[in-house]
Amino acid sequence: MAAIKASLGLAALCLASQALGAEPKDTLPQSLLYLQNVFHLPKGPYYQVLRRKSGSDSLILVGPDGNKFYRDRHPDTVDWYSAPGMDIVRMASARPGPWQAIGEFTGRYPFKGFTFGAPAWPNPRYVGEQTELCQQIAEPAGSLSAAEFTRLVDARTWFTSSHVGKDDNFAFGSTAKVHLKGLGGRYCATLNVPTLAGHYQWSLRDSAVFDSQEFTQELLLKPLPLTIDTPLPQDDLSPLIYRATLNDDTLDLQSVRIALTLHLANNQQVKRILRPVNGVAELRYLQTPGHAITVSGKVDFIDAEGTARELQLPERTLVSVPPPKPKPPVDPQAEAAKPAANSGFSAWWLLFALVPVIFGTLWWWLRARKRQEALPTEEAQLPESQPQTPENDGFLLDLSRPDDVDEKN
Repeated sequence: MAAIKASLGLAALCLASQALGAEPKDTLPQSLLYLQNVFHLPKGPYYQVLRRKSGSDSLILVGPDGNKFYRDRHPDTVDWYSAPGMDIVRMASARPGPWQAIGEFTGRYPFKGFTFGAPAWPNPRYVGEQTELCQQIAEPAGSLSAAEFTRLVDARTWFTSSHVGKDDNFAFGSTAKVHLKGLGGRYCATLNVPTLAGHYQWSLRDSAVFDSQEFTQELLLKPLPLTIDTPLPQDDLSPLIYRATLNDDTLDLQSVRIALTLHLANNQQVKRILRPVNGVAELRYLQTPGHAITVSGKVDFIDAEGTARELQLPERTLVSVPPPKPKPPVDPQAEAAKPAANSGFSAWWLLFALVPVIFGTLWWWLRARKRQEALPTEEAQLPESQPQTPENDGFLLDLSRPDDVDEKN
């Protein structure tokens, strides 16, 4: 009881000195608690975890000068992060003196933020390859439980196309972000690299409370070292074909192993293992009329660098050819009745086709006859005694020459 009274007296003395305009002196030990929710802060930066009862509202901090700091209303020099059961507060320069936490305050603990270790970048080389990305993330102060640590840390990774001219991924954007899962301070993600060959920028971004950092890595992915063909069967009796042809002669051909899964009807699966012969691996499977088969799988091999690789193969669909439809049985009576019906139809069609021809011919004949009746029976002839005017006698009278006049007379 005496200790509490002494603490109250010291607090009152400090407040009175500030009210009189005296310069507050940091003469109290940093660890001294005046009350359960009153504590002393020295001059300088401040970074702590203020704990409160689970489910309670965020605390309110009251400074030595009586100013109140709220989660959503505080100076720009103050950072405030609220999480279930805690408030994490950081100040660039805290005012020295007694501070008070208003709310269901349970204690305060030092905090130093988070540190993000550089990721151990894997070395994928082909599209469809599955890889694992890991990094170390730490909270140096050790003021958080494992569950709180996992809840506050967010680590995501993704791939972005570098848009190099002739790459398959030239028009590609970015993949979906994949979260790294934490196990203690180690965060990892197992992911498939993109399915388009080309240049990429591999990104990893970490964020936790007020700390964040981003790492990037350049990546070049090669296309699949094999070509997959699924030709259509020629008829319903031919088998379905899945053919893989190797197109990379730098691989260890003896190490190539193709594991396929055939997804049949009724959720049934059939597994097959293929080994290439002379660079070609082929699967033949009996057709099931009316059903298609989806084929998925992976290929394992050792590359030119001696590294074991495992690539996911793109899914392919094997389509069955439907069997020819059987011809319906022939009905003799229907066949006998069919020509009669056809002949009647043809006769009517011929009759309708001849009607305009008949009327057209009749109209032309009548018109030609009327024109012939209008012509005269004898042609008009000129009398023989009527002088004929020569069209051209080849003689021209020239009055300028007297000889011409005499000759005419």
